[in-house]
Amino acid sequence: MIKAVIFDMDGTLVDSERLSVESWRIMSEQTGIRLSSDTVESFIGRTREGVIDIIADQVGDHGRAEELYGLHRKIENDLADKGLELKPGAREVLDALRDAGTHVGLATSSRLPTVQRNFDRFGLMDRFETVTCGDEVVHGKPDPEMYELAARRAGVGKSECVAVEDSPNGVRSAHAAGLHVFMVPDRIAPTPEIAGMCDGVLESLFDLLPAIERLGWRGERL
Repeated sequence: MIKAVIFDMDGTLVDSERLSVESWRIMSEQTGIRLSSDTVESFIGRTREGVIDIIADQVGDHGRAEELYGLHRKIENDLADKGLELKPGAREVLDALRDAGTHVGLATSSRLPTVQRNFDRFGLMDRFETVTCGDEVVHGKPDPEMYELAARRAGVGKSECVAVEDSPNGVRSAHAAGLHVFMVPDRIAPTPEIAGMCDGVLESLFDLLPAIERLGWRGERL
C-alpha cells in the first residue's frame, strides 16, 4: 500500500526548467562563456555543487564556475518573478493526496529559500509534510542519498513510497534508493533504460493518481 508520495520540484511541480535553460543562454550572451545544450541539459536534477563542478571542468577554474553559476541564478530568479508557472495538475494532485491523508514530501536539488519562494507564490508550501533539499545531502541526484533521506523522513517503508520525477538524474536517484518511481518527462524524454527504472511514464500529473492506485493507493481520483 502506498503511504507517501515524494515529488521533485523543478520540471515536475513547477515549470522552472525552461526558465533555467533560458537563464543559461542569457548568461552565455553576457559573458561569452558557451555551454552546449547537452551540458545544460545535464544540469537538470543536479545540486548547485554538482552543476558548478561540471562548469569548472569546462572553464578550468572553480572560482569562475561559481561566479557563472551565481549570475545564472540571478537571471533565473528575475525570470521566475515574472513568469514561473505550475505544471498542469500540480495543485490538483497535491490537494487530492493531502485530502486522502497521504504523506506528501518534496525531494529537490534546490535549496529551501528557492522552495519557499516558489510554493509561497502559489500558496502551496503547506502541502508538504517533509522537505528535503540539495544542501542537506553530501551526494546529490543521481545518487540515491536524497531519496533515502526523504523516505526516512516520511517514516514509511521504501515499498510504500512513490517518487515523482521529470529527469533521468532524478529517476536514477529514486530507483537506486528502492522507491517506486513515476516519470512525467519535461525537457528530456526517457531512454529505454530510464523507462525501465520506472513503474510508469506519464503524460501529466493528472495521470498520477490512477497510476498509484495500481500500487495499492486508495484515494479519490481527480
